[in-house]
Amino acid sequence: SAPDREVYINQEWRFSFEYPEGWEPRENTFGNYYSKFNVVLYPEEGKAYGRPVLINVVVPEFAENAYRDLDTNSEQTLFAGIEVTRHTYQHASLDKTSYLIPFGKHTILLATNHHYEDLFAIVLNSFEFIE
Repeated sequence: SAPDREVYINQEWRFSFEYPEGWEPRENTFGNYYSKFNVVLYPEEGKAYGRPVLINVVVPEFAENAYRDLDTNSEQTLFAGIEVTRHTYQHASLDKTSYLIPFGKHTILLATNHHYEDLFAIVLNSFEFIE
């Protein structure tokens, strides 16, 4: 990892990613039927716009239901060598981007809004599944 980066490793769900200094991962900051585990990157100081970067392990029906009523642009793209769905849309006055990654019996949602595109790029480019 780069000298100004931290590494988040989750052994239970078997993934890792890098994030810059000045940010902190907070696990399970919210709960609902769809979410089996989530981690959100928040700034260590100051306020955040929405959830800056969200990694959410969800049940498959989340992916089927979550974007149904939103005006989304959806496309298939490659992520870490896997074909995934990328959604871009507006919600709560924020331009948002979400990646839905098949993950066994679950789906991993990686999401951000337009305020945090640089941070999201770091997470996306370093995200990997671990053994």
